[in-house]
Amino acid sequence: MLILISSHPRSGTHFTIDSLKLNLRNAMFPYDARLPKDFNFGSLFRNDVTVNRVFKKYVHGRPKKVILIKSHLTPDDVANALESDSLSEETRYLIDYIWKHARKIYVYRDARDVMVSLYHHQGYAGSFSDFLREKNTYHNFGFTRAGRFEENKPLFWKYHISTWKNASGNTAFVQYERLNKQFEAECSGVLQTLGLSAPAPPRKPRKGKTALDALKEWLNRFGLNLQVESTHIQSTVHRRGSWELYFNDEDISFLKEQAGDVMQDMGYAI
Repeated sequence: MLILISSHPRSGTHFTIDSLKLNLRNAMFPYDARLPKDFNFGSLFRNDVTVNRVFKKYVHGRPKKVILIKSHLTPDDVANALESDSLSEETRYLIDYIWKHARKIYVYRDARDVMVSLYHHQGYAGSFSDFLREKNTYHNFGFTRAGRFEENKPLFWKYHISTWKNASGNTAFVQYERLNKQFEAECSGVLQTLGLSAPAPPRKPRKGKTALDALKEWLNRFGLNLQVESTHIQSTVHRRGSWELYFNDEDISFLKEQAGDVMQDMGYAI
């Protein structure tokens, strides 16, 4: 079984992956030193023979496993890639196979916390206000067609969520804040939506890496595939809800103008 966990960057992707990995029997988030980073759907868009070989190994070679695949792509990215002549037949086959056969989860998070986390994660040297208004620089290997949604960060957040909400097919939508605060109920609900079951009660993963996790990650560089408890990527001390320390009144007005309607639709008062 394949499960595709998608989100806008910095929205709780790894917390969701770790939750599934901890609570689903035979679930794994593969590690392979030949990949550019982690087991990311977007790596296939590099059109690289080695990356394709790794994905085939896990997508087709582990029938008794639940394979968790990370993604920051949109349905539009996938559709555009499948129409592209620049990708090999093998690459398009793998993208199409995963897209059609994977059960899908989309994780979303308050845009204010996403913007602050992204600001730190990207190591932006200027002010937060400037960062918020700068053109989106998300790397998509050229498969996101240019449009107004690239004009600034909040507009791209809105576009990312909207394309998933408007996509056909069954997708389980997960609000990061609810999953974090009401873990047992939310985790059980997500798994039910996917037609799966979890232990009663489901176990909540830790966010920080243990010394054992660090050792396993180091050993994985030598070709092993040891599963760590936490795949969490921590790039800042920013905590959920502390966006008030970064947004001034003009920033809030700008965010509301660019993405306020979708924030309201997703349950975030602004």
